[in-house]
Amino acid sequence: MLFTGNNYQQSSTATVRAGLGSGNGLWTYTTTDMTSSPWDGSYFTDGGALGMRPGDVVMIKSHGTTVQSSWYLRFAVVGYVTTAGVAYLSTNSLITCTT
Repeated sequence: MLFTGNNYQQSSTATVRAGLGSGNGLWTYTTTDMTSSPWDGSYFTDGGALGMRPGDVVMIKSHGTTVQSSWYLRFAVVGYVTTAGVAYLSTNSLITCTT
């Protein structure tokens, strides 16, 4: 079993337990936030409680609040989850679409 960066509800970042290795989930999130904020560690503060695990893929669709003809589609991978449950995402890939 692979143990990687899932420290949710652990006493320290060095603690590992069986079953907390890499994930294989797909998450989707829709927002009007057109910035890079979803890749900031303070954005998905409840990732651990939701069940996010390192290796999970996150697909984020976003559009502006006033011009909904411009869409962003971003993909990221959960890199690690902190002891408090904050999910940190990888550098995003970005696909844009304007109609």
